[in-house]
Amino acid sequence: ENTDIYLLICMLVIWIILWVSFGKSFLSVILSREIAKSQWVKTQIYELGYLLYLALFIAVSLKIFWVLLLWAFLVLPGNIGKILSPSLKWVFIVSTIVAIISVCVWLFASYYFDTSAWATIVLILGIIFIVSSFLKVKR
Repeated sequence: ENTDIYLLICMLVIWIILWVSFGKSFLSVILSREIAKSQWVKTQIYELGYLLYLALFIAVSLKIFWVLLLWAFLVLPGNIGKILSPSLKWVFIVSTIVAIISVCVWLFASYYFDTSAWATIVLILGIIFIVSSFLKVKR
């Protein structure tokens, strides 16, 4: 929805205003809490404000990124199947096989490499899509 985008833009503007106003204090708290305390910065207020803002940003952006993830997982296997298949029958077969293989590789990679699960599946499908583009089947 457009309201989510507008909300993220408003949050960006608020972040820029806060950074311009309190940037040195934020930076000193982020780099070293002890140094910030020695400069009489109220570190707990800045940390709490930062964490609340971060939580709000994640809550708002999760809706948008969830749509991107869903798009990647639904659209990319079908496109890969379309690229690699000589007929419509094989598009369904290849896209199903690609989806199953990508889920298996996704679970393995995200567990053993300790990566974000959702980013891993998008990366795997993106790599398969790029490789399949070079292996395009002539019809």
